[in-house]
Amino acid sequence: MPKVLHVITGLGLGGAETALYRLLSRLDTDEFPARVVSLTDEGVYGPQIAALGLPVDALAMPRGRLTRHGLRRLRSILRDWQPDVVHSWMYHANLVGGLLARLQGIPVVWAVHHTFSGQEQFSLSTALVVQVSLWMARWVPARIVFVADISKKSHVIRGYPERKTIVISNGFDMDVFRPDDLAQTNMRRQLRIAPDAPLIGLCARFHPDKDHENFFRAAAAVHVAHPDVQFVLWGAGVDTDNSQIQRWLQQYHLEPVVHLLGERTDTPHLMAALDVLALSSRTESFPNVLGEAMACGVPCVSTDVGDAARIIGETGFIVPPGDSDALADAMLRLLEMPASARKALGERARRRIAERYSLDHTVQRYAELYRQLS
Repeated sequence: MPKVLHVITGLGLGGAETALYRLLSRLDTDEFPARVVSLTDEGVYGPQIAALGLPVDALAMPRGRLTRHGLRRLRSILRDWQPDVVHSWMYHANLVGGLLARLQGIPVVWAVHHTFSGQEQFSLSTALVVQVSLWMARWVPARIVFVADISKKSHVIRGYPERKTIVISNGFDMDVFRPDDLAQTNMRRQLRIAPDAPLIGLCARFHPDKDHENFFRAAAAVHVAHPDVQFVLWGAGVDTDNSQIQRWLQQYHLEPVVHLLGERTDTPHLMAALDVLALSSRTESFPNVLGEAMACGVPCVSTDVGDAARIIGETGFIVPPGDSDALADAMLRLLEMPASARKALGERARRRIAERYSLDHTVQRYAELYRQLS
């Protein structure tokens, strides 16, 4: 009965945070008692993890900074709870949680949810943590879990020890993410648009890596060709208070057809309402949004980043990063398909996720890893 302590930078809405919550929601915690430590706050997922019956500790350290109080609390938790495995998530938690656990002789699993592409924009503190992690990777973790093949390759090239690495892709709950005709109807009613209006979605926080301007340039071309198409965007910072987005909407004449929803927690409902999901990013590792949309039977268009091409396969389209013309053409190809053909493509997408990226399979992989290390 190995006890697993999960240490993560924060518990807001993000790919690694979502992956942790989904893992804990399905893992047998009688066999693998679990506890979660957030270096910062409880975020969105803290209460949800607590609702699973698992302890959650938020150390309240400012993002990008360490505090003596936070480090003392983490050391106390390690000493008092005595986990058999420490599973840390993302660079900052890998550095802090991994080092403290290693010094106490506890096996460490690092989870890496980033891919080096040359396009990423790190803060100074994160860049420093990344560099230190490259050095520590040789002796702190017993295993390093990458969420995508391309993520593993980009880190091994920079010095991560390949003998320690494994790839465990994120998994999706097919009962949560599923086609939903009612969601399509309700979303169009909520947005006050025509019941048959085609809807293209983009789910991403506002950050240069997500390249929202690339999406808006493509959306402008789609709008010229099909004025009836509507666009819905959600994610942290993607709201009507964002002055940069407002300038882009004016520049590309998109104000009447773009709907900005901000940060949302009802992603399954939003995904199921779409006709097409777009990803316009400059860099990714394993973009969860593609798997979520595909599980809902929604075909996707994505830039060729991270494992996007591997996820989509033959069920959607891949375009070069930053190429808004190609992104627009791919979206138009999906929109101009007969409805029956687009639905069939969505059904193939859902089957692909069920066969290759089910949550149950991901959980089994982690359970095997914990057994090996304990």
